[in-house]
Amino acid sequence: MPSEHDGHCADIPCETIYVRNIPTVVSEAEVRAHFAKFGTVVSYSTRPIEHPHQNRNHGMNAAGTELLERLLLATVQFATPEEAKQAIDSTHQLHPFSVHGTIPVLSKFAVTKQAKDARKAKRTRDRTSNHVATINSTSNTHHGLPTTQLAQIDRK
Repeated sequence: MPSEHDGHCADIPCETIYVRNIPTVVSEAEVRAHFAKFGTVVSYSTRPIEHPHQNRNHGMNAAGTELLERLLLATVQFATPEEAKQAIDSTHQLHPFSVHGTIPVLSKFAVTKQAKDARKAKRTRDRTSNHVATINSTSNTHHGLPTTQLAQIDRK
């Protein structure tokens, strides 16, 4: 399934990018060499990506063979935001490594703490306003029927 984001999700371009879906069979040297094409790599780290169903079946099917691709998430910091943008533009939704899986690599700017906090606050406000709207819409009902319909039933 293709990603719906365009690789430029962060409000403010920065030096750091997240690169998702790197197959574990790709060597660290190849990943570093790929990103070095776009500028100076200041720092680089990876961690395994947790699949939603991996904890339930430990990544195996009933026959005991591997079911899910093993993938990595890389955090790559460049010297400038321009280098980071070039890396995103040349990597996002592609298969840039010599060995690739079935899932394309997804790249985007890292999100700053301020942007994360703002998103979290917005989600909280949205949930609160949706909850209040639900309470208001259900408070005018009785046994699942709007009170206006109950009044019409009572008159009959």
